[in-house]
Amino acid sequence: MPDKQVVVVDAVKHHYQRGLERFPVLDGVSLEVAPSETVALIGRSGSGKSTLLNLIGGLEPIQAGEIKLLGQAIASLNDSQRTKLRRQHIGFIYQSFNLVPTLNVAENISLPLALAGVPSKLVKAKVHKLLELVSLEGRASDYPDVLSGGEQQRVAIARALIHEPAILLADEPTGNLDAQSGRQIIALLQSMVSQNKAAMLLVTHSLEVASMADRALAIEQAGLRNLSDAQLQGHVAW
Repeated sequence: MPDKQVVVVDAVKHHYQRGLERFPVLDGVSLEVAPSETVALIGRSGSGKSTLLNLIGGLEPIQAGEIKLLGQAIASLNDSQRTKLRRQHIGFIYQSFNLVPTLNVAENISLPLALAGVPSKLVKAKVHKLLELVSLEGRASDYPDVLSGGEQQRVAIARALIHEPAILLADEPTGNLDAQSGRQIIALLQSMVSQNKAAMLLVTHSLEVASMADRALAIEQAGLRNLSDAQLQGHVAW
């Protein structure tokens, strides 16, 4: 990957329309994320954190401003091109897991590679490695309905990592894990990000999780604000 910004968000604005009323969510947000960098977004409910992830992932149309992934302006792509970009270069970790209930653990994890047509022998080896990394050995044939919330989150994380994406978009990736497991998962994600010279943008309500990132930003109606180490340690209200 060339040594350039993986993600560039420039003056992005977004609102939702309900009847005749307009509800602004993002107002001129700008952000850059470099290769091997982890950036945490922290903010109150409704501040636009998840909306920003969806815009970067090409899941919602950009209303104003510009977003580039790997130098490519998302707005210039058609639907099939955006789908290809997501499958090849983006790993999503959803707060609600979004596991396919009719697929077992191994099949859920391997889904990005199956959609890309990767040979099954290579897929199996990658799934086995990731099951070990997220401490789910022996659970490959289980289905989501018999897994705990924390186990489902680990499956979602493994699925997001399996195709070695250039950008990880993580919405509360430790929200269903205990503190120690959460620290281990963030360390794993950062290790994979560094190893692949990828970038990670994660949304969290946890000051401890945010403190593990290379940078932490508070998202507010006026835009993004850098958080200091003292604020992340809870000494100063953000």
